[in-house]
Amino acid sequence: MKQYVKRIQRITYIIAELKARRYPNAHSLAVYFRKYDIDHNIDCSVSEKTIKRDMKFIKDDLGAPLKYHAAFRGYYLEDDWELPYLHRTARDIFVLLMMAQLAGGVIPELYREDLKRIGENIYSFLDEGEHSLDLFEAVGVVHPLKSEVKPEIFQILIAAWERRRRLLVKFDDHRNPEVCAGCDSRLREITIEVHAFFIYEGIWYAKIINHTTAEVRNLPLHLIQEATPLDQYFIRSRDLLDGLKSQYNIFGYEEVENIIIKCDKRTAGWLAGKSWFPGQRMERQPNGEYYFYFDRAAKPELIWFIMQNGGHLELLEPHALRSEISSRAELLHRQHQNND
Repeated sequence: MKQYVKRIQRITYIIAELKARRYPNAHSLAVYFRKYDIDHNIDCSVSEKTIKRDMKFIKDDLGAPLKYHAAFRGYYLEDDWELPYLHRTARDIFVLLMMAQLAGGVIPELYREDLKRIGENIYSFLDEGEHSLDLFEAVGVVHPLKSEVKPEIFQILIAAWERRRRLLVKFDDHRNPEVCAGCDSRLREITIEVHAFFIYEGIWYAKIINHTTAEVRNLPLHLIQEATPLDQYFIRSRDLLDGLKSQYNIFGYEEVENIIIKCDKRTAGWLAGKSWFPGQRMERQPNGEYYFYFDRAAKPELIWFIMQNGGHLELLEPHALRSEISSRAELLHRQHQNND
């Protein structure tokens, strides 16, 4: 059992004794934990000095009205004080339940039963009639996970990240099919450092560094077939973590700036309901069309955005990108011509 878990359990017990006015003191508590350790063999024995530090933490950090009773030679709580973390309002509990419900659509299989149990435990704190469970069933993620990650793989990756250990992984390298040209398998083996995790469009990724080449890449977790921890350690990169926090162009695509797109009025309504790229602004034209303005965008994502709207959008600026979109549209047209 980890030390912080032992301390939480110890402090929880001490507070329960204080609230019950059993007047515990450092000596009586040390004797109790020592006996409990012997009886249950869970390594919870501590010294009187440690108990005194716990008492000081309960009083100074948690703000408990701790008093000493000379006649009983022990401590007690002066009023009906509640541990701050456990004292949650109905609103707090409601928000926690909403978070658990939303997380259910994207959390890996490894943690789904845990999440369900946590949600049920949180719901038990609500008073009867405060909120209906039906409400939470009506809330969900519209775009859930598109690819499942093997539970055993996710567990190994999380453990390696926590302990800062490198991994030897085998994965389907669809990005570079020539690696295994002529083979039945695309499996590629590399040594990686896992620096962070994120979800993008329903797929879990690890932000990794290839230890051999120092290449930074986003590795889809569902492509990993094998993962073996190594006795090698690394230092996490703060730059990679800061880059993820920006939540923009996390794949490092080439960017374009000062974008203007013309949109017909039939399509403008639903496009305006979502923020597509940074600095989005919309302006209605006298003829009923709309101009969309963006400060910048990842070039491939901008091209996909225009082409997936099937001719309802026209890129006005940057003008140099128009020819590339036109070439792609012509290729698409040729591939779909009816040759009958």
